Amino acid sequence: MTNDKAAAEARKRNKEYSRTWVTLIIELLFVAAPFIVILIVLILSGKSNRFWQISEWAFAGVVLAGQGITKFLFGKLTQKSRGESARTDLIVLITLFGALLTFCTGVVLYKIVASKEAIESANHDLSTGLVYWQIGFFLIGVLMFIILGGAGELAKIREGH
Repeated sequence: MTNDKAAAEARKRNKEYSRTWVTLIIELLFVAAPFIVILIVLILSGKSNRFWQISEWAFAGVVLAGQGITKFLFGKLTQKSRGESARTDLIVLITLFGALLTFCTGVVLYKIVASKEAIESANHDLSTGLVYWQIGFFLIGVLMFIILGGAGELAKIREGH
């Protein structure tokens, strides 16, 4: 009888883990949707080569990093209610510092690119370095969302929330 209960618990946990990954993927798709619309507009206007130069890459990186950090903090604070106070406080403090650094860096990058878009005519391209920084920051945001957000969601599952 105990094996049946353990097997049922394992199936329930696996189902919750699968739901977590589906949720993360759906949230990522919501971030990707505006890029599809922008790409279509750029293709129709004959400017598809500017796709990698739009300021939305940096902004999406900030949003994804913020969502990942929020999910992670919520999961850690859920664990704190269980009594893991000192270790959880340190993790929360480090995460908040990382969030502040990420937010400031991402917003500054976004504003630089958005300002260049507004000031320069449509014939001028962003420097290759700015394009790489933007795409790199976007990828960092995606990784933060998947790793930190996933860890936070899994912590919530472990606590039964």
